[in-house]
Amino acid sequence: MGGGEYQLSFESFAHDEDVRGIAVISEDCFATSSRDKTVKLWRRTPASTSAASAAGSEFGLDKTLVGHTSFVGPLAWIPGRQTAAAAGGGGGGGEGTSDAAGAGKGVLVSGGMDCLVLVWDLETGEVAQRLAGHEQQVTGVTATAAGDIATCSVDKSIRVWRDGHCQQQLSGHESSVLCLAAAANGLLFSGSGDCTIRCWEGSSCIKSVRAHSDSVRGLALLPAVGLLSASHDGSVKLWDLSLQPLLEMVGHTALVYSVAATAGGELIASGSEDATARVWRDGECMQVLEHPSCVWAVAFLPSGDLITASADGAIRIWTRDSARVAPEGLRATYEERVKSCRKKKTVGGVNVDELPGIEALQQPGHKDGQTLIVRENDVGVAYQWSHKEFNWERIGEVVDGPSEPIDAKMFEGKQYDYVFDVDIGDGVPVRKLPYNHGDNPYDVADKWLLSQDLPLGYREQVVDFILRNTGQANPMPLGATIPDPYTGGQAYVPSATPSWGGPAPAARAPGQPSPAAPAAAATAAAPAQEKLFPKRGYLVFDSAQYDGIMKKLKEFNTTLATQSAQSALSAEQLEHLDSLVSVLKDTSHYHSSSFAPHHYALISSLLSSWPSANLFPVLDLLRMMLLHPSAAAWFSANASGPGVCVQSPVSAHGMLMAAIRRAAAEPPTPANHLTGVRVAVNVFGLPSLHHWPRQHRAEVLDLFAPCAASSNKNVRLALATLLLNYAVLLVDKTAAAAAGEDLEEGQVQTLSAAFELAAASEADAEVRYRALLAIATLMHSGVVRDTAVEMGAAEVVQAAAAATATNALPQLGREMKSLIT
Repeated sequence: MGGGEYQLSFESFAHDEDVRGIAVISEDCFATSSRDKTVKLWRRTPASTSAASAAGSEFGLDKTLVGHTSFVGPLAWIPGRQTAAAAGGGGGGGEGTSDAAGAGKGVLVSGGMDCLVLVWDLETGEVAQRLAGHEQQVTGVTATAAGDIATCSVDKSIRVWRDGHCQQQLSGHESSVLCLAAAANGLLFSGSGDCTIRCWEGSSCIKSVRAHSDSVRGLALLPAVGLLSASHDGSVKLWDLSLQPLLEMVGHTALVYSVAATAGGELIASGSEDATARVWRDGECMQVLEHPSCVWAVAFLPSGDLITASADGAIRIWTRDSARVAPEGLRATYEERVKSCRKKKTVGGVNVDELPGIEALQQPGHKDGQTLIVRENDVGVAYQWSHKEFNWERIGEVVDGPSEPIDAKMFEGKQYDYVFDVDIGDGVPVRKLPYNHGDNPYDVADKWLLSQDLPLGYREQVVDFILRNTGQANPMPLGATIPDPYTGGQAYVPSATPSWGGPAPAARAPGQPSPAAPAAAATAAAPAQEKLFPKRGYLVFDSAQYDGIMKKLKEFNTTLATQSAQSALSAEQLEHLDSLVSVLKDTSHYHSSSFAPHHYALISSLLSSWPSANLFPVLDLLRMMLLHPSAAAWFSANASGPGVCVQSPVSAHGMLMAAIRRAAAEPPTPANHLTGVRVAVNVFGLPSLHHWPRQHRAEVLDLFAPCAASSNKNVRLALATLLLNYAVLLVDKTAAAAAGEDLEEGQVQTLSAAFELAAASEADAEVRYRALLAIATLMHSGVVRDTAVEMGAAEVVQAAAAATATNALPQLGREMKSLIT
């Protein structure tokens, strides 16, 4: 593989419509799928042919496979099996190891809008098997480690097939299942429109995480590291196989449809609605490959060459090998095509080019809530200033209103009262849905679905969409996003993560409907909220102002040095402190970075020797270290490590408990209480440390009990978060039994502390909410429900339900009434 940038190597418009999927069979053979209802097989041909020379590569069309009755999406090559076996291995877009001949050494599997999964014999080009069972569009195809075919669908199910028969049906996702990936250890991963990734072992879901703030659209394995996910929220994330987050890659300005990795794992590629494929190395975007239209799929050949599938009906191969670069004429023509497709973008009538760049975010805002629109990759992106966090928080991409007059509602030469832009959320281009007042919405829905070749099973959802967006149903709140009529998903625009427990920020979708009112006023009913309890998963405090922490540490150190204190740091130790912070700042490399022994020794020394009044910035660094996988693994060890403490070596466990004891020691200070409780909260961040809070629960909660009476609401909020994490931990009966823990004792201690913060006398609504959610989670488990009622749960719940708070506190109170009746 070359070491330079990717350049165009090959381009073909053999498909008549959008190219949707790619399956790599070998270095010399791959397949593509399309909305034109076909699958095409490509093979490398002699470079001397005129066709190959003009295309810039040696690939030519070998076969066109016809069998689906609607557009074809996911593809997977299953090596090592005869076609009659119809079994599988290897996911769509992954690297195959079979010979280019393919026939007899594997099968190709495709899924379509026609709800079918087809198994192809590549030697004959015929359908070898039809796997029927899904009730709606098939959205993902892969293979299990056992060699079975796994498929997923808009019908929310996952099916596992063997020898042409469905062996298992997995359910649990609350929305369309959009993608699959299978690991060599037997685990199967699924991504969904419900924003979660689920991990399956056999027929059981062993873990589920809310992975993104919008639909999880693509999954792929990163060899020897973990799992990659692509999302409609505009991000790509890396996870270990236990679904702990390792890395986030942000750069796309619209939905991300697919993700892939090279065989060696050194490069990652992603394809997006923003008409780019991006190439990533170590979490950084190393190259942006512009396309004339959105990129549905990406896949690497074993050599590292990149294949992209685009909405303009083209497949393209990109290479870093100068010997395989397309002729200059072809590349120049392509660049002109891309250039002509670029639209001059405006935001509020202002050219995006005239907006300030991201360097404007280096200046602090003037007031809390101030908004600023900056230019990022030729789009306008809105940020809001947070005085509490003292930084600019990303809101999302700003989409301008229509450039044509408001009253221009023409479609195919006819005038309509409404012409909606509909994105069905499976990668299909935006469709136009015309509607006039007085039309029967059921007739309109039926005709539109037939004209768009979409299943009639969507009828009720389309009707509901029409009614809501024409004012014939419940009034639509101003500023809400228009839900996708098929998945109920939010607007497909990258947006900031909402405040925990609160509503998502409003944002306008690309292609906002154009009714008789301005685009900015087009609204829809908000999707139904999920039940708030029981809480699943843990909260952490994962942001830090490192510059402020270091400034305070050096200020304290200067004071100690002037007092000739032995605990003052030397110049070398200050350098060690700087290098420790550098590791913490570089979140893109958390999966590969680690701390040196002198880093742990330094933190241990500061925790044991510095005066109590100077302790809080040290605790803040410790808090952030606990979220680093390498540090969490170190702290989870019981044995003493060399050089752990300069003065008196202690175990990693002892270091954490000693830090918490000092934070809670007399005389109490709000700063130490705040950072100390946050240290305890962040111990829950990674699974390798989950045994620690269980082991030390009684002492930790006793030490921080006085924080409930703190006049500082941030201290009380930290304590409420700690109690909520303990509630989640203590309802795990299996883990408690394995640890030999008295489940009821721990739950009662947590419950009692939570009641202090959930009372109506608590002034901060978020503190009340988190404490009450802890109570709800514990009551839901059933062990301490009666105890909670005796403690006065009915009164606390009634007060919460009647509260006028703007967060989810009143809703939680209403939902909890079922626990006390």
